[in-house]
Amino acid sequence: PGLVALAPRLSQAGVPHVLAMQGDVSIESMGKFMPRFFRELASHGQVDRAMAAARAEILDAPDWWMPVLYTHSRRGLVWPPRSMDVGSFQGWNSVVASMQNEKCLPVLGPGLVESVIGSTREMARAWADRYEIPLVRNRDDLAQVAQHLAYQNDTFFVRDSIRTYVARYLRKRFQDKLTKELLEARVEKGLVDRMISHIGKELRASNPNEVHTLLARMPVPIYINANRDNLLFDALVEQGKRPRMHVCTWATDEQPGHQLDPDYVPSVDEPLVFHVFGNFKYPDDLIVTEDDYFEFLMGVTRNETREAARIPPAVTAAIAKSGWLMLGFQVEDWDFRVGLSSVLRQPGRPMGQKRRTSVAIQMNLTDEGVAFARTFDYLDRHFSTNKEVSLFWTSPEAFVNELWVRYRQAVEAETT
Repeated sequence: PGLVALAPRLSQAGVPHVLAMQGDVSIESMGKFMPRFFRELASHGQVDRAMAAARAEILDAPDWWMPVLYTHSRRGLVWPPRSMDVGSFQGWNSVVASMQNEKCLPVLGPGLVESVIGSTREMARAWADRYEIPLVRNRDDLAQVAQHLAYQNDTFFVRDSIRTYVARYLRKRFQDKLTKELLEARVEKGLVDRMISHIGKELRASNPNEVHTLLARMPVPIYINANRDNLLFDALVEQGKRPRMHVCTWATDEQPGHQLDPDYVPSVDEPLVFHVFGNFKYPDDLIVTEDDYFEFLMGVTRNETREAARIPPAVTAAIAKSGWLMLGFQVEDWDFRVGLSSVLRQPGRPMGQKRRTSVAIQMNLTDEGVAFARTFDYLDRHFSTNKEVSLFWTSPEAFVNELWVRYRQAVEAETT
């Protein structure tokens, strides 16, 4: 009798999940219940789902009701899943409907271009080794390493170093895809952009389901691009669309390539690609160092009241009224932690009001520089204030391919 309340007391003491028996249970029932429970738990990590599946194994037994689960976890996860089956996502209907209504806002993160230009972590480590930067707190953090490099030299040296690093990386990795002219040209402004565009064209031609190609096919009037490349812009042009590019003005009103026609209204045929942190086409305006990110934050806030420099109203309206599709972000990246949040929290509809379903897609699940469980928990808490945001753990490529298939099925269903 003294042990009757042990399970709820363990739960009250802070143990997140307690599996207990309410009375005597047969060995035969446990021989069915426990193997199924642990198989399910190992598969997806969700204890309540594992409990339900295991209990189904003994429904015909008289003691089927004996197993009970005490939990105070909001998600019921013992450990986060390394990947989720795209078919198990419960918000497909909402996301597809947003897409059909041109209310889906893709937000492109660095993970989408790592297969082309490599990761920021690789660049940070290479710089830390080459320039002998031993005191940086995190040798995988490009913003920190770049900040030390700027202290030793200046910001322009850092931006020139990015151009040199990316050009060398592309020439080594895609030697068989680059032309003789691109392989031998002097590393100067414009070269990296031309190299990436050339490589991107080759990759899209060899893979019709390349993620930028699929995104370009979708009925989207506005894209937010946290990357510095023009792979999406080029893919939109290949799909017969007439995209416009706008780079977030955070330093001056005179930054190149930032002005839009005052009569321009983003549409599916003439979509807007809004670059948050700069573009390789304009290397002097790239956001790289820690100071850049802090100045960006202050600049975006300051420019909210300046007509010529603020984020275009069409973008802020899309942020407030559309369902976000966040692809390829890492919680460790400054793009996610500092800069992007300042853009996605622009004035508009308050987060607490009803809005369309949004999905955050996290990737690079096996990267040795990322503490997986901590990352999942951080993002889970980060988005928990907005019940319409679902954290779905899979690769952006898998999710976008499935979204395209379901969108096409929905369109065909409407016409038959």
